[in-house]
Amino acid sequence: MNHHASPSSLVRRAVGFTAIALGLLASIGCETTTSRQGATQILAGYNVGTLEADLPDHVRPQAVVAAGEAALRHRGYSITSSTSTADRGSVEAKPPHGGFFDGTTEVWSRLGSYGTRVGVKVGLTGNETESRAILDDVLARLGL
Repeated sequence: MNHHASPSSLVRRAVGFTAIALGLLASIGCETTTSRQGATQILAGYNVGTLEADLPDHVRPQAVVAAGEAALRHRGYSITSSTSTADRGSVEAKPPHGGFFDGTTEVWSRLGSYGTRVGVKVGLTGNETESRAILDDVLARLGL
């Protein structure tokens, strides 16, 4: 008796397992969670490890980067890079007491269709609670 599976049945199984795995991944972590933040109740959405929000037109990317750098320093982060131009910028930092696998935290900003867009990503995979705390600090420093 031969108990080996045919190549076509192995392919069907692989496709089936892949579909199940993709379905599970889609159900975990691909949903956007939104919340109002700061004194002016700016709507911020967290999805796939990154928190993003649109700020009013008068807020420039350079100001966001400066506020991000100050917020990260205040929280004990070590700044590893900071760049900005008139239309975009970012600041990256290492967390306090962080190891290699903690990755970097980034606050970025760019001019967008609806004002200035800001994003916060904590570490390699993201951390919604820490991202929201950093954004709250950035917004407070911007008077928002």
